[in-house]
Amino acid sequence: MGVSHRPEVSVIVPTNVDGAYLREAVASVVAQTYEDWEVVVVVNGCSGDFTDVNGDPRVRVIAEPVSGASRARNIGAFRSAGEFIAFLDHDDLCFPERLARQVEALQGDPDAGMSFSRFRVIDEAGRESGGDYGREAQYVDLLRARFAVLMSTVMVRRSVFDAAGGFDPVLTTGEDLDFILRVAQVSRLVFVPEPLVCYRRHGGNASGDPWTSQWDIDPILRKHRRWARRQGRRDLEEAATEGLRFNRYTNARSAYDAARFARKEGAYREVLRSAAHSLAIDPRVGPADVVRYVRRHAGVRRSGDADSAPTAGGDPG
Repeated sequence: MGVSHRPEVSVIVPTNVDGAYLREAVASVVAQTYEDWEVVVVVNGCSGDFTDVNGDPRVRVIAEPVSGASRARNIGAFRSAGEFIAFLDHDDLCFPERLARQVEALQGDPDAGMSFSRFRVIDEAGRESGGDYGREAQYVDLLRARFAVLMSTVMVRRSVFDAAGGFDPVLTTGEDLDFILRVAQVSRLVFVPEPLVCYRRHGGNASGDPWTSQWDIDPILRKHRRWARRQGRRDLEEAATEGLRFNRYTNARSAYDAARFARKEGAYREVLRSAAHSLAIDPRVGPADVVRYVRRHAGVRRSGDADSAPTAGGDPG
């Protein structure tokens, strides 16, 4: 298929880092079997020489002041032209068939406003780890906090992007889940049951901390529960309530497990931090030893002695 003046797919790549990952991400789009696309790289407040990024005429680079991922994605979508808008984080990669398979999925299902797929995990060097991730999900599943959608696998119709209102620029974290939920609220989702993207896990990933995850996701789910209540949708209200409980349990358990791991490593400041987070998120998750540990050891370490052992034992778990 030749390149048209108005490409069918616009791939939005926000970045706040100038590095090899970005160039690999763009190269993975250039290598697509589907050719009717454009890439809009939104440089989000970082300095660097990006002249080598747009070696292909279908790749454009837009420089913006510091603004956050939400605004960067909105700017990329606004400055693009495709009927379909796909997203790719600067450190992730597309498989060569990604665009072809997602366009096919949306064209084959006119009632679906968004497609997403399974994905694989790679490390900093690009080595795959584990199996395939992601699963079928609709609005009610997402309300239950069964989060199955990676932002880098999302392709949305422009009309649905506009109807959902784009990304909330107020949010600096959790903006991807908020957007996906609002899309699912107004449109059905279509799932491509094969891995089309590699998610790169490295030290710079923004997600993963259970404390941050709890307070990012909780208000988003509460907002949707209020909406369901106003609409008289008891089924959706109950799903969101279930999601709030599940999210709280999952994050408290993750923090508790982190405390146990830190205890084994002798990182006592981290033990206190993670145990306190578990207790604050959901005091029913960690057994009573979490409470004993925090009460016994909070403040007993010498000032400036971050990882010295506490004077008494006590292993959370």
